[in-house]
Amino acid sequence: MAWVVLQELDDLSTASSDNRQWTLAQADVEFMRYRLALELAVSGGADLAQVRQAFDVFYSRIATIESGSVYSVFRDDPSFADHRQRIKAFLDETVPFIDAPDDRLGAALPDLENRGRILAGDVRALSLAGLTAFAKQSEATRFHLKTLLTGMALTLALLVAGLALLSYFLFRIARLAQGRARQVHRSATRLRTIVESSQDAIIVTDLEGRIREFNPAAARLFGHRPDAVLGEDAVDLLVPSVRQPLVRQRMAAMRKGDRPSHRRIQRTGTIGIDGHGRHFPAELSAVLVDDGTRCIFIAFIRDVSQTQAANESLIAARDRALARERARVEFMAAMSARLRLSLDRITETLAAEPETTGSATRGDDPLGFLTRLVDDVGELTHIDSGRVTVNRVPVSVNDLLDGLVRENAARADAQDTILDWKPVPARSETIETDPDHLRRILGILIGNAVRFTNRGKVTVTVEPGTDRQGTIELVVADTGSGIASSELPFVFNDFAAPGYRNAHHAAGSGLGLGIARRLARLLGGEIVANSTLGVGSEFRLRLPFDAAASDAARPRKESRVGAAIRNRPPKAGGAEPTQRQPPSRNVASETPDHAPIADTANVDGAVSAPR
Repeated sequence: MAWVVLQELDDLSTASSDNRQWTLAQADVEFMRYRLALELAVSGGADLAQVRQAFDVFYSRIATIESGSVYSVFRDDPSFADHRQRIKAFLDETVPFIDAPDDRLGAALPDLENRGRILAGDVRALSLAGLTAFAKQSEATRFHLKTLLTGMALTLALLVAGLALLSYFLFRIARLAQGRARQVHRSATRLRTIVESSQDAIIVTDLEGRIREFNPAAARLFGHRPDAVLGEDAVDLLVPSVRQPLVRQRMAAMRKGDRPSHRRIQRTGTIGIDGHGRHFPAELSAVLVDDGTRCIFIAFIRDVSQTQAANESLIAARDRALARERARVEFMAAMSARLRLSLDRITETLAAEPETTGSATRGDDPLGFLTRLVDDVGELTHIDSGRVTVNRVPVSVNDLLDGLVRENAARADAQDTILDWKPVPARSETIETDPDHLRRILGILIGNAVRFTNRGKVTVTVEPGTDRQGTIELVVADTGSGIASSELPFVFNDFAAPGYRNAHHAAGSGLGLGIARRLARLLGGEIVANSTLGVGSEFRLRLPFDAAASDAARPRKESRVGAAIRNRPPKAGGAEPTQRQPPSRNVASETPDHAPIADTANVDGAVSAPR
């Protein structure tokens, strides 16, 4: 590589490149002199000898370019060859006139001047093309030399780097032994510190059961000094006598090669014995380690006496709490059933007296409120007892909503309130859910909306779920009194009743929305409330949408709600009857474990469970 670089430098040291470029530039200069001599001869300022001399010099320059070996690099270049051909043709055509007598040359001077003017561009282009070609050649030569020098520098750099790297590795190898020794010492110190400061007892034994390591925590747990137990049999010293045969049998099997596939053993509730003969429950985690020459056991042992005592105390407290809760539920169910029985008898007695009939049929009489309260408490108790089941069947949403709207229409008319609902499209009109629970939820929401809306509007719509796919939303919106923002987070609490309403509306039990939310969660859904005080409220019941078989695939069956509405006798003037239904006669037969769920959707034309 060094010889090649020297050769390139020697080639660049010669002046041949400068001479070639000068010759190309001089050809253009000589042609300009020839044209100047022609102009002077035409105007009479020069003789014909000067014309012939200028032409001969230009001819000599072109001949040098045509025959010189140094110009062979670019003679065949297409951009150079075209100009050469035209210049050569010009010279061949002009030579006869130059060599002719003076009279003939003089007569041809105007024509020669015109030809020279035409050829001036080719001569100029020839000179520039040659200079460009030589410049490119020089650039290529310099780039080649630069590449050689760069390669030489990189080679030297790699050689130096290799030597430095070799020196570094030799230095690292020299220090590796010292580093390994320090690392082993640090690891041993760290491991010793961990073992000695561990809160768990750590015991290391071989497959014979002899103790090899016994940390301070093990000494505190078992009551033995570490130096006194090293080399002793761990089975005799630490394992209760009733378990020793089984432990020895397993250790003998492992010594014969019958080792477990997993090397970690965990036991909870293992019984250990300390130096004073006390048996205690322990948590054991043992690891079998094989270093290629021998196997050892590393056992981590923890006394769990306090943990077990705490767990037993928690279990006992939980059992007592569950027992109290069961007693409360049974008491509430029994009291609800007996109160309802008493109220039914009082209602029958009052209904038999003509002077009390009018007040007994009003939806806001104290007896009716007390009856609804007892029913709601009984239903709430039944739900909280966990004995409510969900029976999912195909339910017609349109029939259900139509029946509920009809039931609440009379009360809405009495309050000058528009009660409207929008039918569900056929593709989502039937869903799989529990019809009784869904009817109860919607009855509460619609009844509340009608109850707290005077001279306004209540709208019931069905929308696809907005929060996630596969849900349906039943929306009950009203333009009633609304709920204060401070009370909205507690509206679903039991016995929650916004205080400002009591002055304008009939009092409610405050359990309706709590019942509705519990039933909605049983159906896998949720109820969300939005309200603005003085503007109105909106309650959204979100349920999983499991579309039942389409109506085209099976005969349409009229729902229980639709049949009840169809069979109900019409009220005079087109309104539905709102008389209160006779009290249930089944309450007396209900047991405390099966508290009744009262059907209060037809009380005073509205659901009797207020917000």
